[in-house]
Amino acid sequence: MKKYILFTIIVLLTAAILVSQTQVKKLTPQKAQILPSIKVLNPNGEEKSQQYKPYTIRWNSQGNIDNVRLVLLRNGNVVYIKDSEKNSGSCVWKPRKNIFPGKYKFQIMTLDRKVKDESDGLFDIIVPEIRLVCEMTCHATPTGGNRALFNISVMNNGTKILSNVMYN
Repeated sequence: MKKYILFTIIVLLTAAILVSQTQVKKLTPQKAQILPSIKVLNPNGEEKSQQYKPYTIRWNSQGNIDNVRLVLLRNGNVVYIKDSEKNSGSCVWKPRKNIFPGKYKFQIMTLDRKVKDESDGLFDIIVPEIRLVCEMTCHATPTGGNRALFNISVMNNGTKILSNVMYN
């Protein structure tokens, strides 16, 4: 009988130890996985970018995201897409000739399109500054008449002459 009681005690103790170890494993926190997320930082509303001029797009991301897709939206319609860009947090983008002045948003997403964010507000793509320079010179002719010479130059940011017209 003593053997039977001793055997029962050993079985009960073993069972209690197994149950307590199972409970400890359930309570041990697992390594938390960071859910993927993307947040557009720039442009995020009210910024201005000149047409044809390079512009830096910036974003933050968390989780395992290797590459992102950049989408330019105008009135909710897709205007430009860069299918795969390294997820470095920034990208230099140059608006092409078919990107016209107006109000836009950028959307940045994972390649599978499951995680995305877009600019909180609209930003402007504007026409480059144009400067108009006019010169007028009047000359008296030997026959007593006047002759006017006009020289008109249109300059883009004062760097490139777009048109040079002379009238007699």
